[in-house]
Amino acid sequence: MKKLLVLLCLLFLISTVFSLSATRSFNSPATADNNLTVTLTVIVDQTSGTAYGIEETFPSNFTLTDSGTAIIYQNTLKWIDYNALQGTYTYTYKIKAPLTAGTYTITGISQFEGQASTTINGNTSITVIANCTESDWTHTDKACQSNNTLTRTWSKMGTCTDGANHPTTESISCNYNAPTCTDFNYVLWSACTPNETQNRTITSSLPIGCEGGNPTLVRQCTYIPPCTEDNWTYELNPQQCPDNNTQIKTWTKIGNCSTGTSHPASETITCNHALQECTAINYSQWGNCAQNGTQTRTITNKTPDGCTQNNPTLTQECTYTPLTSTKQCTNFTYSQWSTCSSTGTQTRSILTSSPNGCTGGNLSELTKTCTPEITKTCTENDWNQTIEPATCPQNGSQVITWTKTTDCTGGIQHDEFEKVDCSQHALWNPITDFINAILRFFGLIK
Repeated sequence: MKKLLVLLCLLFLISTVFSLSATRSFNSPATADNNLTVTLTVIVDQTSGTAYGIEETFPSNFTLTDSGTAIIYQNTLKWIDYNALQGTYTYTYKIKAPLTAGTYTITGISQFEGQASTTINGNTSITVIANCTESDWTHTDKACQSNNTLTRTWSKMGTCTDGANHPTTESISCNYNAPTCTDFNYVLWSACTPNETQNRTITSSLPIGCEGGNPTLVRQCTYIPPCTEDNWTYELNPQQCPDNNTQIKTWTKIGNCSTGTSHPASETITCNHALQECTAINYSQWGNCAQNGTQTRTITNKTPDGCTQNNPTLTQECTYTPLTSTKQCTNFTYSQWSTCSSTGTQTRSILTSSPNGCTGGNLSELTKTCTPEITKTCTENDWNQTIEPATCPQNGSQVITWTKTTDCTGGIQHDEFEKVDCSQHALWNPITDFINAILRFFGLIK
């Protein structure tokens, strides 16, 4: 030390005036038990060579881990340059901070040739931050969820660093105990069932994640069955189809029902005015007997024009006799389909087949189903009656059996069986018997 001071004094005496600056820098705060790098920067502002020296003392409870180019004496470091030219010179060393947190001071001086020593500029105070321990952390937990996990949020207290560490949030296991549900939201009640109950289901419940509780899922109700066609009756006005072929149908609902089949209060419908029954029908010749044992024919003419005929005979059974020809039929021509019969069928016949004299082949269908159209309105002429017994018995009661003779709808209707009182005519039975015998003889009644 004394030698350095003597050398510095000599340098001072023989030097000429020039400028020198030395500055210290490091990053603060420092972490306990971690290295801190200290940098010394010397600026020489003189064109001719000169000499200078630097002396740096760090806190005694720090540990030197890298001295760089310094001369070491305990916790003091020294640098000397005997021929420093104009420029910037940098010196570094590393010291490890103690485990004890606190504020520590680094001191140092610099002396240039021909000048007095000066304090090194820059950073001097080192703040040491201790390593974190579990006692430096606190946490808060959210409620345990139904998946048996909860979210824990960590907060660090104080200014420690490194050491014990925790994430800002983390998911940890827990034992979930679901609360009892006290409030429910439901779908709308279902329609009332025949057993007079309504049902509904839960869409959500509170508190969140709850279980159990006492939701109302079933209640009593008054069942009203859906309407069917049996719940509707109608009246036609006028009852007989007029010449404009339209009638007003007025609907009335009977019984207690709801939804289901419905009808408007009234509607306009079309009808067929005075459609006559055919008095004569002309047919084509019967076609060839087909392999299925049937032959068909078609209607060629009806009298009067536009008349209707119930159940025309368009198909009959026959005995199929295969032709001896070995030629198989490949082409056929057919008659037009007949009018849809009341039994719901239409027929047609084979007009020609080729080649000549052929047999068999793949025939298209000769009979198909259809929906008959009933457009006639019933009148008394469409009904036939049979009275049993023909003569009024002693009990004064007879039964009329009504039979509809044509395809018609609406209009005049009769029950199949009708019980009548004939006692008031008992004195006239002989005359009635005589009249009935004459009518049966001419086939006017059965």
